[in-house]
Amino acid sequence: MTLLKVGYDLMLEEQRVRDDFRNRPYQLDKEVSDKTSLLYAEQTQFLTQ
Repeated sequence: MTLLKVGYDLMLEEQRVRDDFRNRPYQLDKEVSDKTSLLYAEQTQFLTQ
């Protein structure tokens, strides 16, 4: 079974999206170090509901 270049490129892009989605919470947690700010509170308010 061979994989066409288009199929291979799609597979790589799907993997990149999955990796990005998995790593995003950790990346954002590092970037938003001031968890007492109003912006942080507004952005995370929905999590407490």
